[in-house]
Amino acid sequence: IVPTGFTPNGDGLNDVFMPYIENAENMVFEVYTRWGEKVYETKELYTGWDGAFKGYPMPDGVYVWVLKAQYYDGDEVLNQSVDRGNVTLIR
Repeated sequence: IVPTGFTPNGDGLNDVFMPYIENAENMVFEVYTRWGEKVYETKELYTGWDGAFKGYPMPDGVYVWVLKAQYYDGDEVLNQSVDRGNVTLIR
């Protein structure tokens, strides 16, 4: 599950954008501007983007996300996937 919008305004609600996935390993989650500039990357399952790039808040707008993950059942790889979508940052 990946949200379609978030509001990083410090109110404690929807301040961080991240996928909600289970049984994933070797995950890479990236966020890009619509011009293709990477503004965020993590390999941590429970870490998300706070709407900033190099310490500065990014403007309102639509950003592209890419999620690459391998899903496991015990030691067996069930699925490898690359998913893409859009998220709207609202300040």
